[in-house]
Amino acid sequence: LSYYNEYKSYLSMSSRNLKKVTEFNSPLKGTEEESDDEIYTPKNQSLNIFDLLNQDLSEKSTEDEALGDSEKECNTHVANKKKKKKKIKKKKTKREETIDDFDFELLPTFSNATSQNPIPCGSVETSTIVKRKNLNVEHELRKIFGSNFTPETNRNLRKNFLLVTPKTSWPPVKKFGVTMIQDKMINNITYYSINHSKYNYQQYQSMFNKLKRSPDPNVVKQVLDHHPFHIDTLIYISEACRINGDIQIASDLIERALYCLESSFHPNFNVSSVNCQLDYRKTENRALFIALFRHVKYVSLKSCWRTAFEVTKLIYNLSPEGDPLACLLLLDTLALKCEDYNFVISFITEHDHNKNLTSLPNISYSQALASFYKEIVDNESPTSSSKLLTEAIYRFPLLAKLIYTKITGSIEDSFPLPKHILSSHTRCLTQLCRLYAERSIDLWKETEVSQWFVEVVESNKEKYAEMQLYSSFRKSTFLSPPSNIIRHILIEDISTVSALLPPYVFEREQQSFDPFPPINSYSDYDTKKSDTESRGFLMEFLRSFFPSYHQGNDVESWVLTTPLQDIPSQVLSFFISLVNGVPTILVRVFRRLRNSVRN
Repeated sequence: LSYYNEYKSYLSMSSRNLKKVTEFNSPLKGTEEESDDEIYTPKNQSLNIFDLLNQDLSEKSTEDEALGDSEKECNTHVANKKKKKKKIKKKKTKREETIDDFDFELLPTFSNATSQNPIPCGSVETSTIVKRKNLNVEHELRKIFGSNFTPETNRNLRKNFLLVTPKTSWPPVKKFGVTMIQDKMINNITYYSINHSKYNYQQYQSMFNKLKRSPDPNVVKQVLDHHPFHIDTLIYISEACRINGDIQIASDLIERALYCLESSFHPNFNVSSVNCQLDYRKTENRALFIALFRHVKYVSLKSCWRTAFEVTKLIYNLSPEGDPLACLLLLDTLALKCEDYNFVISFITEHDHNKNLTSLPNISYSQALASFYKEIVDNESPTSSSKLLTEAIYRFPLLAKLIYTKITGSIEDSFPLPKHILSSHTRCLTQLCRLYAERSIDLWKETEVSQWFVEVVESNKEKYAEMQLYSSFRKSTFLSPPSNIIRHILIEDISTVSALLPPYVFEREQQSFDPFPPINSYSDYDTKKSDTESRGFLMEFLRSFFPSYHQGNDVESWVLTTPLQDIPSQVLSFFISLVNGVPTILVRVFRRLRNSVRN
């Protein structure tokens, strides 16, 4: 009622209408009372207290009209009363116009909680909705360490960030040059797009594109001297630091990239919504996917499984139909590690009919493991989980062999598989089995789980006839790895898994900031001609006198990659070479003229 009291100075509500509101909210509202002033309210429909304002004004206007009609019938003081009546009517029309112009939808409505229907979702079910408070790793670290955890935060910033917390050690921010816009809306799903500013970002992106092929990361690092929050450069240097073993620096650089990306989010972009998506085919959008996926790796190294799980759901929701980074290979494992067993069961139930999730080896084994944990919590015998595990062993016996040998510590001959069954496992299927075994072996080594797993395997490891029934399924389903699985394996960088990638993957140039880009990629950057065509023959000829000349290089990249103390000497040598080359050019021109005259 606080909003109503603000307008009490010039609006009045009759006590009769106030009584109706109190009766509507009172516990005795279900009793039937016959009165002329009863309000009809449909079921499951909320009553807005401000809707009574218009009704009150209309009642007053009808009373005024009645008084006006009665005054017209009177013969005494007719002229004076008509003038007063016109003034009153003019004032009330102004009040009515004020109410009509005011947007009452912005004010609170009084309704029952049961009448509020959930917001309909798009193509993604509610199991993948992200919990915003669990996106920041500091929230989970506080739960683990309590008051002993003291994060490095920048208290000068007023905005609270969801993904990362800005640090005081980061360079100051002037302009990021990155924005997010609403691109289109299809089937209640809003597609957003990341754009680069023409004046504050595109020039540094062009600089990065020219320096990224350098084998020395220090050359590429010079972009950060001009733009400390250039996203692709941060991802590139972060991967170089990871390879060198500087995990802390690599994680910090990825957080800086996410800080820049989150600062560019559109006001309507909601990370916890399932209806906000991005097109992975656009080059500028892919930085958000890659940075988030690498962030999951570094968060997992801290054993913050809940944060890693929520961030992976966020990546999946950004493009659930295509799943460009194959998050389906990771969601189930992270859900089990953060003990969210209900998610695995509900997610498979919701999506198995349209995505055929049980055809993936990790989903088949995780489903059995989640069912086993659920039966332990409910104090039930593991009957249904044993059936699920038995079927998973028949489908993917190689994965059962890998887990069995890692749990028992025995040699591979303790779980022999005939050649005709091993040959039915394609390279792609072998990759997926090894990937899941490397990630989830800690889950299967727990005492209760290992005993149950070994017991089921011992009773089924020699049933080759049942395994043979799925041979055609294994051969036909996993012929060649799709592009999203290739990206997933390249980012994970597990040697035993990436060694099985097809040769054509390594024939293409792979960049850490954009591994295995889609063939149908597109970008906001205009397609430019090559440097040789745009400069022409004469400028290319003059540039050939520069030291370390290569066709296609730019003067800007030469200046950036050359130490300052060496630039004057190289410029001087350029002019000397140019002067020394002039006589040679004149001699060649004279010879051609002489030959043409003779002919």
